[in-house]
Amino acid sequence: MRNNARALVSGSLDLFSNAYFSTLVPSSFDRTALVPSGNRAFCAAVTNWVFQGAGVLRLGLARHRILPSSETVDGLGNSDAASRNAGEESPATYVVGQEVEFTVEIFKKESATTPSTDDKSIDVLDENRYVPVVDRLEGLQLEYTMLSPFIRLPLEPRGDGTFFLRFKVPDVYGVFKYEIAYNRVGLSRLQLQLQVPVRPYKHDEYERFLTCAGPYYASAASSIVAFLALGWAFLYHK
Repeated sequence: MRNNARALVSGSLDLFSNAYFSTLVPSSFDRTALVPSGNRAFCAAVTNWVFQGAGVLRLGLARHRILPSSETVDGLGNSDAASRNAGEESPATYVVGQEVEFTVEIFKKESATTPSTDDKSIDVLDENRYVPVVDRLEGLQLEYTMLSPFIRLPLEPRGDGTFFLRFKVPDVYGVFKYEIAYNRVGLSRLQLQLQVPVRPYKHDEYERFLTCAGPYYASAASSIVAFLALGWAFLYHK
């Protein structure tokens, strides 16, 4: 469910009865030996899950920044807007083509157990007992979308509860947003949306001279030289 509510439907109340808990059944390894049934362990696990004592994930702080590797320098030797924003925490906008990094913290609930007097453990729910997720979450992806996803890549764990992704901003400007929609059976749903628009370069942020534009520079220079030569010939020669 969208609000992470959980429900359990049981076909019989006998499943949770003391009689079934204490019933002895043949062992799967030795048919001549009798062992307690698995009803107690199953009921403890399923009720713990229903009351959100297990399988609960929670998103922490989400951050994004422009990587210093995306610095560009204009013809005057001064860093443009892209490099001035490098390293800035959660900038309001990106510039096309920048290298960025997105990070998000993910935690899972861990049930505390207290031993009882009859050597059995009782699950104790602690709403504030969350631990970082250090392992990879299968299928956890980040999307950078504008109507449709332009980027959809898996988030990688750092081992401290933080998941990250580095990518290059698409060469398309508009209103983009980060999206995480993680749905897995047995786990709570993770949902995140964070809007970060992308803008084109301003008129004063382009490089002053482009190497690839050499032929155009040469044609402009030759036109100027030809005009001056023609003017000089027209004025001083008959």
